[in-house]
Amino acid sequence: DSISNVQTGILLSNTGSPNSVVYDDNVTIRNNNISNFGNSTNTYYGIRFDQCTGASIYNNTIIGGSGNITTCYGIYNTGNDSMSNTVRKNTITLTPSNTTSQITAINFASYSGAQGTLTVDSNTITNCTSSSVSTAEWDGIKLTTSLNFTTNIRANNITNNKYGSTGVTAT
Repeated sequence: DSISNVQTGILLSNTGSPNSVVYDDNVTIRNNNISNFGNSTNTYYGIRFDQCTGASIYNNTIIGGSGNITTCYGIYNTGNDSMSNTVRKNTITLTPSNTTSQITAINFASYSGAQGTLTVDSNTITNCTSSSVSTAEWDGIKLTTSLNFTTNIRANNITNNKYGSTGVTAT
């Protein structure tokens, strides 16, 4: 599927607890081309999935952010309890115009509760540029999780990313 000219490419957002009727289990987001997303002053996402367990974000191409002046995420996930999610074989290119906001290709945040597993492997984060950045945080892969979680991060390629006007390469 091709998704373009949107604020957020794909959004799954829940407030339920695991195994509740409003909780998304075993979701697969696969083989999508998401481009030209954002272009506003709001935080924007290529793919955002919250409160999902057993999610597989696989083989998506995410290119966007040109003209954005605020926080930018390629793939973003928050959750709690005993979630196990996988982000695999995605290609991400972010090109925001912000100067002080966070830029993150893959982000897992706010995990707490029982034990779970997060897997991030075989992704390509490439050609991300933000020439006007002055004090923003740039992260290829960022995990903010509790000690209860097992994290598997392997075989990811983070190459040819430029941060700031001085041409500093971020890898």
